Amino acid sequence: LHSGGSSLVYLPSMLMPWEDGDPRNAERHALLEAFALPYALFLGRDVEGYYSSAAAYRQGALSLTTEIGGGGWVDPALMAAAERGLMRALAAIGIYCGGVGAEPHPTPTMFLEVRPEHYVFAQEAGLFEPLADLGDIVAGGQPAALIHHPETPGREPDTVTFNASGLVRCKRVPARVERGDCVFHLAADPLEARS
Repeated sequence: LHSGGSSLVYLPSMLMPWEDGDPRNAERHALLEAFALPYALFLGRDVEGYYSSAAAYRQGALSLTTEIGGGGWVDPALMAAAERGLMRALAAIGIYCGGVGAEPHPTPTMFLEVRPEHYVFAQEAGLFEPLADLGDIVAGGQPAALIHHPETPGREPDTVTFNASGLVRCKRVPARVERGDCVFHLAADPLEARS
C-alpha cells in the first residue's frame, strides 16, 4: 500500500506486473476487481529488479501495489477506500472472513499503461506552476508547466511540455523543483481487454 509520498499526488490506482498468457492473470483480475480502485496500470515484468513486484515474481507470488493520494497529506475518503479495498482483496483470497461492505459508488476500473515518454521532468530549478491537473487528458506538445525563476528578476519562465498524449495520473505538489524532478506522470489510453 503506497501513496505518492510528499512530492507527488496520484489518482487512486493499482499497479500490476503483467505478462500476456500468464496463467495467473485471472487471479490478478479478481484482486483488481475486489480492491475496486478507479484505475489499474499494467507494468512490464522486471524479474531482476529491486522492486517488491520483482521479488514476488521470483518467489512465485502475486503482487499488487497501490498508489493512493500522496502529497504529504491524508485524504479520509481515500484512506477509507483503501481500507475497504484491502479487506475485500483479503476476503477474495480467503485470508479475511469478516464483513467487508460494498463500495458506496462502484466505479469500473479503467486499465492503463505507462510508457517512458509519459514522464515529465523539470529541466531547470525554480518554482513549478502546473498547467494541468489530475484526471486531465492532455496532448503531446501541450504545455505542462511553467518553471519560474524568482532569483533572476525579469527572466521569463521556462515552459515544460508533455512528451505524449494521455491521462494525467500523477503530478508534483511542492512548488520548488530542481532539475530532473518529476512533475507529471501520464498513462496511455485504456488497453484492450487482457486475457
